[in-house]
Amino acid sequence: MNASHDNPGDRKLWRRFAAAGAAKAGRDCPTAADLAAYVEARCDDAGRDRMEAHLAACPRCLGAVREARALLAAGPMLAPVRLVARAKALVPDSAAAARWRWAIRWAATAAAAIVIGLAGFFAGESTYQTRRTTEAAVARTIAFDLGELDGDAVVEEYLLETELAEEGGAQ
Repeated sequence: MNASHDNPGDRKLWRRFAAAGAAKAGRDCPTAADLAAYVEARCDDAGRDRMEAHLAACPRCLGAVREARALLAAGPMLAPVRLVARAKALVPDSAAAARWRWAIRWAATAAAAIVIGLAGFFAGESTYQTRRTTEAAVARTIAFDLGELDGDAVVEEYLLETELAEEGGAQ
């Protein structure tokens, strides 16, 4: 059952409107859509003439048209406070949604910073290895040019000297 029908006052109001609607609808009375079209001036000339002839003979339909015109002339009506409160309850809290949006943005920024940092670390590591390989090749070439028979010993000595120099510069 609909929540609005749980209230005894609402149920009584619905029964009253249903009874009034059944009493208004006669055999030859136009439908509510036809009455609305007449009130909004959407009928053609023949339809308007038929409606005016019926309204001259039917006080119920004439009353419905007068009531509809009065409602339209009054302008928009404010929604009941209870209805507004129920509608607001259906909408999520905007402050909570804003907090979640900021949390997601910060998490995405942190994840991007970690990925960039790791990419830089691995790029630097491969650059360091490439530099060490190049230095070893240069040391072998120098050892060969100098006529050293044991090029690997010269390379090891060169790499040891560069490591000691780097450690001394870092301290």
